[in-house]
Amino acid sequence: MEFTTFETAIKNYLDKRAEDDAQFATTYAKPNKNIKECCKYIFQQVEKNKPKGERCVGVSDDEVFGLA
Repeated sequence: MEFTTFETAIKNYLDKRAEDDAQFATTYAKPNKNIKECCKYIFQQVEKNKPKGERCVGVSDDEVFGLA
């Protein structure tokens, strides 16, 4: 499967977290989990939290990875 740059960054972060956290690794390995859906969720949450009337919003790396 081919990923965008954003999806690759999220996947790398989650892969590393799974290496370091066995409990997270169990959740991460569930068959219903996938990177594309995770990234879609991140975009939806950012959009949902965007102030009314704003065309765009800035989000920190920590916020994005926290959503992942």
